[in-house]
Amino acid sequence: MPRVKSGIKQILILLVLIAVIFGIGYVWYGFVKSRTGSAVVPSSSLKEGSQAVKEGQKFLAAIRLLNTVQLDTSIFSNPSFQSLINFYEEIGEPEIVGRINPFAPLR
Repeated sequence: MPRVKSGIKQILILLVLIAVIFGIGYVWYGFVKSRTGSAVVPSSSLKEGSQAVKEGQKFLAAIRLLNTVQLDTSIFSNPSFQSLINFYEEIGEPEIVGRINPFAPLR
């Protein structure tokens, strides 16, 4: 019987240690999160001439420029493109390299 109580005692100690670790992690995460704040800056707090506004305007200008790009897909219907030959060769069955289970004991 003393052995059973010892096992239960060890399990209880382990559970208490796990709870303490989770508690410390929870408190630490809450502390760090409250110190760093949010990564998103509300637009109402941005000033008109700030660096963030200038970078945002440059980014939006680049996006507008990308939206004006038109791709010409007529090359795919061109007879020269259609006459291209695919020299792809089918690869056979892959060879098994090494042991099936590398952690199995050697025989």
